[in-house]
Amino acid sequence: MVVKHPYIQHDHTFRGNTIPTYKMFNWSSVMLFNNPKCTALTPDYVNHASYHDLHQFKWLDHENRIGELPVKWNHLVGYNKFPPEAYDVALVHWTKAAPSISGIKGVGEYEAQWHKFKEEIMDAIEAPSM
Repeated sequence: MVVKHPYIQHDHTFRGNTIPTYKMFNWSSVMLFNNPKCTALTPDYVNHASYHDLHQFKWLDHENRIGELPVKWNHLVGYNKFPPEAYDVALVHWTKAAPSISGIKGVGEYEAQWHKFKEEIMDAIEAPSM
């Protein structure tokens, strides 16, 4: 199951490489698997299949085998045309750059929350144990 984001034609840059968009672009960024039905995804296939074979679900016998998750489970920062306030966001996906990348600022909505959660986690890790 995936969030079936609408197709938006644009070039996407990842680690300095331009990746042309395709029909199911960003669908694979969050997936829920029914493991017994995903027998084609063997370690050998995953390790040797092309980027497009994996991300365009070429390992399925038909596209109708892909179930749908509500959009709140894969909010695409900078791509979703509706504001995150329009629905109860459960998972945020930074598609252009994530706040975790050193020196990156201004990546979009939820950036402040990400930094707040990071500080809380770091404080918890660094706190002396009782």
